[in-house]
Amino acid sequence: MSRTCQLALLLGVIALAGCTRPQEYVEIARAQRKAMDDIRAVLADIQDEKGMQAAQAELDRRFDEFDAVARKAKALPTPSAEALAQLQEEQRPAEAALAKLRDEIRRVRELPGGERFFQQYEGRQLFGKSP
Repeated sequence: MSRTCQLALLLGVIALAGCTRPQEYVEIARAQRKAMDDIRAVLADIQDEKGMQAAQAELDRRFDEFDAVARKAKALPTPSAEALAQLQEEQRPAEAALAKLRDEIRRVRELPGGERFFQQYEGRQLFGKSP
């Protein structure tokens, strides 16, 4: 999935989900960004197939956290114009977090066993499908 599509998915989940007060959008956007940063940090420690095996449980937990935030966002009501305006301020940090995460995913995929390692995560929200 292209970077643009992933970012659109990320912001779309937030924007279409809706919140009861504008600040909730910002909180959800920041929670999703933190979840991406947490996944990236786990991936950054992977240097080989042993590292992939060692990181799997933690990575599973981090993906579950990301998916939980995405589900929470989807469950909220339609956003107000004020909420959408506040959410725009989160776009640049979200793009940066997604770019860093994609770099780590690409790096780990290029390691021996990397493609096989990521096959287990292909159906996850962050990879473009619902949890």
